[in-house]
Amino acid sequence: MTNKIVMLWQNPHKSSTPMDCCPCVFSLLGMPPKTVRYLREKNLHGFSKEKIESGFNEGYPDFIFKFQKSDNIISVGPDMFKAYLFSIWETIPVNFATVGGYERQDKTKHCIVLAKNNDGQPIILDAQANKGYHGINNIATYLLTQNVKFVYHLVSQKKGNSTKQPLILNKEGHKIMSQNEDRSVAQYLHSQLAGISLEERESKDGESKDGESKDGESKDGESNDEGPIPMDIDY
Repeated sequence: MTNKIVMLWQNPHKSSTPMDCCPCVFSLLGMPPKTVRYLREKNLHGFSKEKIESGFNEGYPDFIFKFQKSDNIISVGPDMFKAYLFSIWETIPVNFATVGGYERQDKTKHCIVLAKNNDGQPIILDAQANKGYHGINNIATYLLTQNVKFVYHLVSQKKGNSTKQPLILNKEGHKIMSQNEDRSVAQYLHSQLAGISLEERESKDGESKDGESKDGESKDGESNDEGPIPMDIDY
């Protein structure tokens, strides 16, 4: 997840699907556009964290995926809140990212990207809104202005006792292997995924055939067919 990848990314969000924050996140993390459109069309009312966990567990059966949920950040002091945020980003390598999310006081939820940029600084990327927040202070302010009560981040661990390695993918979608893993496993998985195609099921105007979704969380941002719009990042 380099600065260049973020700035050249094309936001797939549509105002007609206001609850597509998770497909937007998956897109920013490298999911092919056809798959993003398919998932958006099939999940007009959004994704639960359980559904995301299940999808990753099925897609990478050698690993266990689970969202870690924070304590109530409203009830802790600012120092403990920032210390918790630092602890999340300590697990993310430079130029990498993971799926994150938060739950507001009114129980609505939102999918985001938790990343560490070229300089090793923590950053939140609100993919759907095409907005980024750089540094712990800006991140903390953003979460508080959103009335966030709980923060989630997706973690993974390889099954078995031989290693505690998480799943790490490079920009081509290949697993980055540890020294004691068999590379043929990753090569086989990549060969299987490369042959998968999803049927295009859009109408001529590009909108979903299933009709419009109900009102959702965020209506910020529109898909742009003329090219990428640079993400607005608060520094």
